[in-house]
Amino acid sequence: MQRIAGVEGQGELSYERALELIHPEDRPRLIEAAQRAAEAPDGRWAVVCRTVRPDQSIRWVAIRGRRLYRAGGVPEASLGTVIDITALKEAEISLKAMNQRYQFALEAAKMGTFEIDHRRATLSVDPQMARLLNLPATVEQISLEKHGAQEIQSVETLISTLASLKSAGSGQPIEVEFDGEGSASRWVRLRADIKDDRIFGVALDTTRERQDAQILREKEARLRVATEAAALGVFEWNPETDVCLWENDRIYEIFGRDRASGPLSLSDTLSAHLHADDRNHILERLQRAVRRNGKIHLIGELINNKRSKRWLEVTGRVYQSDAVSKRLVGVVSDITRQKRLRARALRLAVQVEQVQQIERRNIFQELHDTTIQHLVAASLMVSELRRADENTMNAAMSALESSLSQAIKEVRTLSYLMHPASVSARNFPSAAAHYVRGFSTRSGLECSFRCDRPVTEFSSAALHTAFRVLQESLTNIFRHAGASKASIQVRVINRNLHVIVADNGPGIDKHVRRKTSALPPVAGAGLKGMRMRIRQVGGRLALTSAPHEGVRIHAVLPPRAVS
Repeated sequence: MQRIAGVEGQGELSYERALELIHPEDRPRLIEAAQRAAEAPDGRWAVVCRTVRPDQSIRWVAIRGRRLYRAGGVPEASLGTVIDITALKEAEISLKAMNQRYQFALEAAKMGTFEIDHRRATLSVDPQMARLLNLPATVEQISLEKHGAQEIQSVETLISTLASLKSAGSGQPIEVEFDGEGSASRWVRLRADIKDDRIFGVALDTTRERQDAQILREKEARLRVATEAAALGVFEWNPETDVCLWENDRIYEIFGRDRASGPLSLSDTLSAHLHADDRNHILERLQRAVRRNGKIHLIGELINNKRSKRWLEVTGRVYQSDAVSKRLVGVVSDITRQKRLRARALRLAVQVEQVQQIERRNIFQELHDTTIQHLVAASLMVSELRRADENTMNAAMSALESSLSQAIKEVRTLSYLMHPASVSARNFPSAAAHYVRGFSTRSGLECSFRCDRPVTEFSSAALHTAFRVLQESLTNIFRHAGASKASIQVRVINRNLHVIVADNGPGIDKHVRRKTSALPPVAGAGLKGMRMRIRQVGGRLALTSAPHEGVRIHAVLPPRAVS
């Protein structure tokens, strides 16, 4: 006792001195326990408290005592024992702190613990497990016999799941779905250990994980649909191992391989499928992107197994999963068609420029050969008038007036023919008829126009092309045909738009017509321009003629422009 209290050599202490050895916070409990013993029939009392040694160290002790009485019930003394339980109390405190930390960890991880005792027919849960089972947080134990599986659906689900877990083997994880509040459900992953009639286990809330996985699957599905719709091949390249993963069927199609043959490494892909002039450049660009963790966009010429040249576009980005590993994730697209269309557009642009140059030369030649000649003649007549007498004055004035009138007429007609008109599906017949009447008035040619039905089903591109065919045909009649009459028909046959322009001129002989069909310069830029415009919308042009029978131009245009 002296060693426990730290008062070696002091075999006897006063009550006040002995009370001072008790921790100040525990003295009231000790006094209260002693007073209760005075009222107890057997005079027994017990208390656990702390003692403070003279060196200020604290020890935990368990005190048990009993009051002794003389005859007549007079208290004589108290006998008791004191046990040092410091080690046991410290272990209890440490265990309590550890359990508290464990609970904090379970709550942070959204994990709950449970225990099923089949012998006692009880289910014990912690607050987190109660929440997972949609039970009040204050519930700690449930009697399985009292409540039954019908009253608590989540408990029934847990019991049935653990039964299957028991048959599968102890410790195997399994996921189960619990009904949540309203229409929401909660997914829980269970892991349990079975010992005789008791089951100990933990439960992890995986609802958010399941939701995120479902969102990820939906995004992957949408991405897969988008890449398939865009005809994109998807790949992943490891720069360290030079291993390429080909993620979808499209990339195999682009490189002319099947899945059974498997993907190629980057070096093999470059050597087998990329043009020799592009290999070093592409490899350098890829290595630079890996060093800088950047993006990459490059275009190269592809040679497939059929040895036909195609063009390839690669777009990707380098990702670094950790301090060392890097991945290049990207898409591959076959842009051969776009390349060919761009090349064709450039060729068409050059042809349009050539046609414009020819048209300008023709306008110059037309003005030089006709209008300027009339103006030169008028100038000569003015000079002659200065020297003329009264007898020749009237004849010269008449000739001058005729030359000027002819020049004005030609300029007005040419400018009218070159003026662009605004047409649409609604006003095309009236705009074309108005244009033909204006041409007839200015040129002096007798013109007829016929449009047998509405053309509302035709695209604006087709109608603009039809109107340009009308303009170019009338221009050629005015310039070259030497005709006095012209007829224009706009008809719809088999859903195609037919524009037919004919004149009563001397026509073209067979030799010249053959050259015109081949579009040589002698045919002029008008027919060449018409044929180019008609081809751009998917139509066709035919020219027929014979000596003394005039010329007939027949254009056929589809309802919608076709590339």
